[in-house]
Amino acid sequence: LTGELHLLTSYINSNVANGLTSSNQVKSLSRHIAKQGVLLDCATEQNEILTERVGRLQVNERRLCDEVQYLRRVIDVIRDNYVQAKSILVDVAVDAIVLNKTSHYQHIS
Repeated sequence: LTGELHLLTSYINSNVANGLTSSNQVKSLSRHIAKQGVLLDCATEQNEILTERVGRLQVNERRLCDEVQYLRRVIDVIRDNYVQAKSILVDVAVDAIVLNKTSHYQHIS
């Protein structure tokens, strides 16, 4: 928009200097430039707001990534504990079977 405003201003100045632009045209173009200036200000303000929001979203994204990594580590620990507990349970079950058979054979003899 800044480039457009500059071109319009140059256009008005050159045409007024050459006598090609009437005062009504100058007024109309001036109003157009003023509207464009207002739009530029609004767009600049919205850009600043969106830039701030993007910054906050990026911070939140980093936090979420950190939380996901933490949860993956927790899941790994739980999985390791599960595998270890399962192994211990199998060992205990095998020991119980062996002990039961040994007791059974001791009763027979």
